[in-house]
Formats: sequence, C-alpha cells, structure tokens
Amino acid sequence: VQNDLGRLAAGLAMSVNVIHRDGFDVNGNPGQDFFSLGDPKIIESAGNKGSAIAKAQLTDAGKLTAFDYRVEFDGVDYQVRSVPGGSVVYHGDTLPASFDGVQFDISGSPVAGDSWVIQPTRNAAGSLKLALNDASHIAAAGSASGEADGDNALKLAELQTAKTLNNNTMSLNEAFSQIVNKVGVMTQQNGTASKAQAALIQQNYAAQQAVSGVNLNEEYVNLERYQEQFRAASRLIDVSSTLFDTLLSLRA
Repeated sequence: VQNDLGRLAAGLAMSVNVIHRDGFDVNGNPGQDFFSLGDPKIIESAGNKGSAIAKAQLTDAGKLTAFDYRVEFDGVDYQVRSVPGGSVVYHGDTLPASFDGVQFDISGSPVAGDSWVIQPTRNAAGSLKLALNDASHIAAAGSASGEADGDNALKLAELQTAKTLNNNTMSLNEAFSQIVNKVGVMTQQNGTASKAQAALIQQNYAAQQAVSGVNLNEEYVNLERYQEQFRAASRLIDVSSTLFDTLLSLRA
C-alpha cells in the first residue's frame, strides 16, 4: 500500500512537472518543476565486497509499478528481479539500465555476488514537496504571449482523469480509489481474522480450563463431600472412644 501511494505521488509530481515545463508564467518565462521528489531508496547488501555505489532515478511515471527490485551482479551481468514475485525485468551488462520507469546506474567496481534492493516508490509520498515558492512562477499559459492565456492550466486540470499511470491505463483518481479500496478490503480481512483468532483463543482457553482449571460448582460439591467424610470420621472416633471406655469399665 505504501508503494502504491508512492506511485500515485510520483505519478502526480512527474506528470504535473512535464506539462508545467511546457507552459509559461505571467512574465513569459518557461515553467519550472512544480513538485520535487526524493530519489528512490537503495539498500546495499551487507555482504557486498566491491566498491560500487548504486544510484537510481524515476524516468517514466506511466511505467512505474508498486514493486521493489533486487539487483544482483554475477561478475559479468546484472540481473534485476521484482520483489515480491521474482520476475526478471532486466538482464544485461550495460549500465545505466532502465526498467519499469526506473533508471539504475553504478559507479565504482562491483564484484560477483554484490546485490542491492531498490525501492522506487516506497518513500515517494513522504518526499513529495512543492518546488515553487512564488505564485507568479505558475506556468498557466500555453505561450509566452498574453497574460490571459490559461491553456496550460487546462492541461494540468485534465491530469485528474487522464490515463497517466500503469502503462497509461489508470488515472490519478482511479489510482487513489484503488488504494482506498485496497486498504478497506485489507482492514476488513484483518478485522475478520482478528475476530476468528479471538474466538479460537477462547475455545482453547475453555478446553484448557476444562482439563486443569477450577470449576466452582465442582469444588463446592467436593467441599461438601469432604465435610461429610470429616463428620463421619469424627463420629467414628467418638464411637471408638465410647467403646474403649466401656471395655475399660467392664474390666474394672
């Protein structure tokens, strides 16, 4: 879900930036990036022995997925697999390598067995920031002439429903709805699983108590029986004492 949200954030930022750079602001200057994004997170394996430093950057919002990737070097070629799933998305000795809207590059010298995990969208939502700090820099115009031209602003507004994600088959609105639906379904599943687990715990506890637990009714019955046995034993002692006294008196 975090990767899905990151893909939505990256798709929003990259799509807006592409259109915004094609427009012009109120002073006739070309548009700049509207949003900024952090670089994809790269986790280097603790067992790496080479001096290679890995870098990655997002290149195409439409091709981004919600997967992470594992890059492995065998001494000659690089192999990139999606995580989870393990599908090979790239295999070759050429760098930089591009796959699923991500460009991967290495500087330095890797050795066979070195590997890295790339998380293209995991932290994208958290790193999304507004790059503009002046409203006059908003490139709403489609040309450098005329302040009333809002053609580029209309193009930006169309991104709400334009197919910009998932190989140009999903809009930003649809991506957001998909995330909300996924969270709702997972929440319901977890709630159902939690209730089932609670019921199982109660059943196990009841079974355990039936074997080794204390039943108050049973203990009360046992106490009554022990009291009856005590009274019977006391009566037996009284009878025995009386009988003994009688025998002594007969001898006398």
